[in-house]
Amino acid sequence: MASHTLPRLSLWQKVYASGQAGIILFEGVFRFALSSFHARKIQPWQKRILGSIVKAVRSRNLPLEYTRATIGPPTGTTVAKVCAAQGLSHEAVVFSAGAGYPDATLHFVNCANEVSGNGPIMLFLHGGGYANALLDGQLHFTIECANHAKAGLVVLEYTLAPEARYPTQLVQGVAALRHLLVRRVPNQVLLIGDSAGGNLALALLAHCISTSPYAPALELTGGAQFRGALLLSPWVSTAYSAAAYASNAATDYLSKEQTLLFDGWWQPKRNEVWANPVVKDKEFWNRIPTPRVLLTAGTFEIFYDDVLQMLEQLGGQDEDGKVKLLEFEGDYHDGLMVEAQLKLKSSAGAQLVFEWLREV
Repeated sequence: MASHTLPRLSLWQKVYASGQAGIILFEGVFRFALSSFHARKIQPWQKRILGSIVKAVRSRNLPLEYTRATIGPPTGTTVAKVCAAQGLSHEAVVFSAGAGYPDATLHFVNCANEVSGNGPIMLFLHGGGYANALLDGQLHFTIECANHAKAGLVVLEYTLAPEARYPTQLVQGVAALRHLLVRRVPNQVLLIGDSAGGNLALALLAHCISTSPYAPALELTGGAQFRGALLLSPWVSTAYSAAAYASNAATDYLSKEQTLLFDGWWQPKRNEVWANPVVKDKEFWNRIPTPRVLLTAGTFEIFYDDVLQMLEQLGGQDEDGKVKLLEFEGDYHDGLMVEAQLKLKSSAGAQLVFEWLREV
């Protein structure tokens, strides 16, 4: 099933959107000029421009259908387009998530460097506040990740909010993993998620530790574990009270107000670990069913403090490298995906992620 139905704007809505575009362009240029004071020597100019424009767009608080109509085709459409552009074959498999929940789709992408046969496979859970579909850059970056891991790639096309609220995406994710585990053993499966996708990856791992009331158990028998988990700027807290929401408000394109808007569409239950990973302590997360976790965070993003808290809940960085954090100085939210969207040369931060993937 498609992640969402692509809206059609009326003539009046198109006229209104055109007027807003002029305001956004002016505000974006102004914000870009301001960004020169704090990020000129850290971020490429292209990245600062895009961040400024996105921040300007989100400051207008336009209805969701406006952004979906302009940049948000369904996830499956983007997968097909990117695969065609890169000459990669892919197969879409629709599966049932269970009674009361919409079907979802798994997109199996045959990457250039994947080990044929029964090699590792990467399950990608895309970000976008649970309300926006996959973007080209997210898939470009993930394909590159899969190539470094010599893995096949599977993209989950989950149903977006507000059409589908919590716990729909969790239930679809559990069903997706159950489907994959028919083909692969857990230690062949690598989870990767950015932003809201990082939240979903942690939700699935939490479901393995303590079964949620919404979906069947994911039983990993005999102490089996997933190959690893890569969490890029993950959305890990629904408290929105950490200091970075204020201190990084001027440097991140994502704002607390926008995050609260996503939260309102998604409607998570704040006392549940499957929506709010930091609600559980180290004792809970010590049982995480994977030997390797890599988190990333930009020091200029509003999620920065939350990611540091999640790191502590996971036991902190240790000598054996089970849990690792990559801090990107002067970067904003989901910066690696933004670089890929802009088709920039892989940054030093991206190279560190690729190095980790080659070792997993």
